[in-house]
Amino acid sequence: MVEYLIDVADRKSCQVIFTTHSNDALAPLPPRAIWAAYNGEVLQGKLDIAALRTITGQIDARLAIFVEDAYAELFTATALRYSSGVELSAIKIHRMGGAGPAMRVNEQHNLDPTSAFPSICLLDGDHSAEADPEKRVFLLPESGHPEEHILDRVVSRLDTVAAKLTVSMQLPASQQERVKEVVRNRLLTNYDVHVIWEQIGEDLDFTAGQIVATAFLAIWAQEFPEEVEQLVDQFRDLLPTTT
Repeated sequence: MVEYLIDVADRKSCQVIFTTHSNDALAPLPPRAIWAAYNGEVLQGKLDIAALRTITGQIDARLAIFVEDAYAELFTATALRYSSGVELSAIKIHRMGGAGPAMRVNEQHNLDPTSAFPSICLLDGDHSAEADPEKRVFLLPESGHPEEHILDRVVSRLDTVAAKLTVSMQLPASQQERVKEVVRNRLLTNYDVHVIWEQIGEDLDFTAGQIVATAFLAIWAQEFPEEVEQLVDQFRDLLPTTT
């Protein structure tokens, strides 16, 4: 139905306005077409229903984390999982479809005097100019795309971690030489780092990109624990703990 309405709006040059509580209805829409009313403010962007329920207190949490996209969400969850003493079940992480929406929602949430818990915004490293601890805006590692950082780190130790990486991608350990070859070939042919996990997975008998991304992140967290702690230390005083 939503795709039909988009087509009608395009063909007839008309505007269609509807309200929904369904993420399925929001999925086909571009971020500029989605508006959410929250605490007397109207926010534009890819705000999903779960995020809206979190910031309005309908979901029980002790910290909300707003990130740019699905990969940043996975990155953040992995870092928190490998950081000691963090009560992950009390944290809600939400992808917001860009740096702008993530910062705006975080700002509104922390300005709301009725908020029962704080929130932070965790941006990709290429938004270093936007980092502001006072506004609870922090950064993922390095100054570029997080996918590129994880890829570089894991590849730097590929010969020693190949077996663990292979098994983490749900492949037989005997295929580790093949995995190494595929990863190195993709480094030479990839033109967009945002799709490299899907490309590696396609070359490895159509392994899902999500599985590949998760495997690389797990190896990074295991091999570079100091980077995990450096990331989490930015906002550790706001994290719910298991003790």
